Amino acid sequence: MKRFYGEMLGANSSNQGWTGAWATFETGSTRCSLHAIPAEIAKSIEIESPPTPREEDPVKLIFAVKDVESERARLESLGIKSCGVLGRTGRGVRRG
Repeated sequence: MKRFYGEMLGANSSNQGWTGAWATFETGSTRCSLHAIPAEIAKSIEIESPPTPREEDPVKLIFAVKDVESERARLESLGIKSCGVLGRTGRGVRRG
């Protein structure tokens, strides 16, 4: 978890305690903390290969970046698949 999100965020984990269950990343003015799924719950989760996009999932993480197209290309180079297409709005970029 720490390695995957560290690569995705381009940041190293900054927490010193609970390193097996938590990962905290300092990314400029933002702190992102993630909690690992407990092992007893993780055992019941089936990971598909390739993963199925979960477009209707109620949890959406949103990250602000300076250059959306470059960041999307960087994430895709790490093997992360994106859903939808990008479009511009008056307030920035959104998925279309």
